[in-house]
Amino acid sequence: MVCNIMKKFREMIDYIEEVDNMDELLDEEESDGVGNLEEIPIAADGRNGSAENDTGETENPDPYTKLPHVLAELIAGIVLCGIVLEIPGIWFVKDPLGYSVGLLIGIVMAVLMAVHMAWSLDKALDLVREDAEKKIRMNSMTRYFTIVIILGVMMYFRIGNPLAAFLGLMSLKVAAYLQPFTHKYMQKIYKNEDL
Repeated sequence: MVCNIMKKFREMIDYIEEVDNMDELLDEEESDGVGNLEEIPIAADGRNGSAENDTGETENPDPYTKLPHVLAELIAGIVLCGIVLEIPGIWFVKDPLGYSVGLLIGIVMAVLMAVHMAWSLDKALDLVREDAEKKIRMNSMTRYFTIVIILGVMMYFRIGNPLAAFLGLMSLKVAAYLQPFTHKYMQKIYKNEDL
């Protein structure tokens, strides 16, 4: 069983290494008469062609322009999850104020984590692979250490309910699963844009 898993894992690694050699594949395609794929202009709407800005220069659009929309949808999911978690907490816990404060801290941490993840991924995409991996790991560890410190401060100074804060923090995970649904409803907000 373990040998089969290791074999499949090795096959995946080999495939990833093949994909990393894209330059060689592009060179082979050029020699076959396909042409250079980098020379194909992309229009602002994502179709082949060139897009001109106000000065008449052609420009290639940023492929990550949808990131703010996805982040907004993720944040909307976090807030929605926080509202859903707050309603039963008002009636079914012994300390509703502590629960509410803890949940609010957790929701704020989840939103800040989502924003930091989007920022760190955006920065890492500009780096070479090895540097990007190091940067992503470092930012991930920074987020987790920050969470541990905030939860520790909450427990030490008895600010809110740390379990409610953790529950609010987990709303980031729930919001990630809810993103297709929030995307569907958020499209109505930016109906003038092509998502």
